[in-house]
Amino acid sequence: MRACICRTVPGSVGALIALLFAAALPAVEPQAPPSGFFDLYEDNRRQGIANLITEDFLLLGYGLIRQRTIEEMEVERLRPLFGDILAKLAAGLDGLATESPAKQSNRRYIAILQALLSGDESVLIDDVARAEYQAVVTAAGIAVSPLWQRRVDYSQFRPRGRYTATEEFERYFRAIRYAGDVLFAVKASRATGLDESDVLRLTAQALQLSRLIHADASLAVALDEIERLLTWSFGPSEDLRSSELLAVARHCGKAKDCLPSALLEFARAHGRQPVILSGLVDESGLEPGVSPADVLTGWRLLPSRFSANGAAMQSLVYADTGEYQGPPDVHPLSLSVIGGRKVKGYPTALEMLALLGDDLAAARVRERGDASFAGYGEAMKRARSAMFGTQGLDLGQTVFLSALLKDGTRSSEARQRSALGFWVWQRYLAVLYAKQSYTLMGKGLIPDTGRDGADLVPATALYQALGGLARAHAEAESLPVWREFAEVLDRISEISLKRDLDLKPSPSDEAFLNRLDKILLALTQSRDTPIVVDVHSNPADGMVLQEALAWPRVVRAGSATGAVFEHREFKQPMDERLTDEQWQAILERDWKQARTGKRATSGVAL
Repeated sequence: MRACICRTVPGSVGALIALLFAAALPAVEPQAPPSGFFDLYEDNRRQGIANLITEDFLLLGYGLIRQRTIEEMEVERLRPLFGDILAKLAAGLDGLATESPAKQSNRRYIAILQALLSGDESVLIDDVARAEYQAVVTAAGIAVSPLWQRRVDYSQFRPRGRYTATEEFERYFRAIRYAGDVLFAVKASRATGLDESDVLRLTAQALQLSRLIHADASLAVALDEIERLLTWSFGPSEDLRSSELLAVARHCGKAKDCLPSALLEFARAHGRQPVILSGLVDESGLEPGVSPADVLTGWRLLPSRFSANGAAMQSLVYADTGEYQGPPDVHPLSLSVIGGRKVKGYPTALEMLALLGDDLAAARVRERGDASFAGYGEAMKRARSAMFGTQGLDLGQTVFLSALLKDGTRSSEARQRSALGFWVWQRYLAVLYAKQSYTLMGKGLIPDTGRDGADLVPATALYQALGGLARAHAEAESLPVWREFAEVLDRISEISLKRDLDLKPSPSDEAFLNRLDKILLALTQSRDTPIVVDVHSNPADGMVLQEALAWPRVVRAGSATGAVFEHREFKQPMDERLTDEQWQAILERDWKQARTGKRATSGVAL
């Protein structure tokens, strides 16, 4: 595996230890780094050390509870529903009396999805389907698809994040990702390698599948249920809907050649074109008057979701920004070379904070040279507008992050650190469902003996806002765990109000803080470990931008010990997108090398 190009983002806890109180909390250099927050607090219990509960620990609790509820939704609802949908579509295709190229391609497509979801390769109907299936499973990189006869970024189908835990989750990841990637495009273009005959076949396929869906009430209900669940949790889809495709087809009547152009006009007129360009587009191949959004307009069986964050990221990179205008000897992380020109190939985490109103982050972006591109100011305005152009939980989390960054009771460094940790966790949880923007080209019981001095980092506004977010989940998802988490945050907010007045926690408060890790572990039902997620792909460089959380940073206040987030940002080859396990191995290797005085080869500065 090649070494990743890594760095700690300036402004994160890796650059400055946050000033959590009036004075800075000192960082602690442990003999061995804790693998996670829960491990650190368990070590506190073993050693009789009082807990210092940080705001980051509560933000982590939110992320882990989301992870638990998403997994339950996938196991109990999404996977069974998707399996039933595929089985009914396969049966519907088999029941069609007339053979056609569209039917043959759709049978291959549905069979591939069934094989990906179940692992049963016997359902693959021919060599073309088997070749496409192997390409998805191998996930080697960009290649011409045996089935679709166009370039596909197969590296995106590599299971990662929490989906490497079991084979069943790995299969689920591949199937959902493939269903969300395959686009039945309505516009031919050299930029995508599709000609008019390809587009006619693809629209015929989409029309055939849409008719099967609407001919079976149970199929339509199942897809509507998936749409409802995913829209709340991860955002709406941007693609044409089956009902819209059928309506346009009725308008075209028997003149089927008109369908692709009619669908494109409908999409343009009704806001059904993608803002997030999640696909491979060769800008040099775009015909006059044809936009990247035009060639990525179409229908998908199970579309990936629009997120405000993804839309903002798309607005900041080439071709929404122009050529590099900074000093020739300065090479910012976002710099890329496309078509022989130096352009902005990657958004950065600090730019996300700047878009949400963090002036210090904006200054750091300018200082690093990530703003030194033609048209950057206008692109930032568009991106800022996009950040709040969403709905459901995506909007709630965006508003929460904005409020977090504007909380004047906390230092700017602390706000940035918490925001980056929260943001990375949400991107990590959405890795399967959210559209990714592209640049154009068991341990024994330990008695909890008295541990005096437990404390809480005061951040009342943050805790109250997080409680509001938890209650929004409880109302939308009807899950008791969110109500219980909101009640925990109510108690935390009460203690934080005392700390705002320079009052020490009471003995009852200290007892609560010392057992809070146990309380949260009961709610999350899992511990934290270092995580990594890819957030933007640049095919021109063959690289992805990855955001990661390393081992937590240990901090201390008085006799109490706690932990805060440690953020990393780096570029990695597309065909070597890191899994959590690989990222953790890099951290372990570099820590051991640092202990022996050897130079770390990965570039990760611990």
